[in-house]
Amino acid sequence: MGKLRQTALILGEGPTEFFYFKSLCDVFKRLTIKPDYPKHTNIKEMDAKIAEGVAMGYNHIFCIIDMDTKDKEPERSQYQKLKAKYAKPIDKPKKGIYCEVEFFETHRCTELFFLYYFRYTSRPYETQESLLKDLNQSVEYQKT
Repeated sequence: MGKLRQTALILGEGPTEFFYFKSLCDVFKRLTIKPDYPKHTNIKEMDAKIAEGVAMGYNHIFCIIDMDTKDKEPERSQYQKLKAKYAKPIDKPKKGIYCEVEFFETHRCTELFFLYYFRYTSRPYETQESLLKDLNQSVEYQKT
């Protein structure tokens, strides 16, 4: 009898996420990252990639979402609809499909990395403004 495998698909939304996951290949030699070029995606493309992953039989799909681009409408409401669409697991036993989609939201994660680099802190940041204020005390930083 064949052994069941758990499979996971990680969908990174932009270039920063792509380079982070690509760096994991140095540690996990059998890891393959696709696509092999970074680009920002929109909500429609993300939805299509999730649907494609479900159809391919992945058990878990992890979506790494850069919240910097979700601050304003219409992106914010489109993203909320996408999250609601995949809030419950996709369970189609007749087709042999069971998939859980999870969203991991990053907001100014690069800035937080820089802050950790320049000084030790365990302070939680509820807003990006307070994070940027602390970061600018250590180094002049502008997001461009």
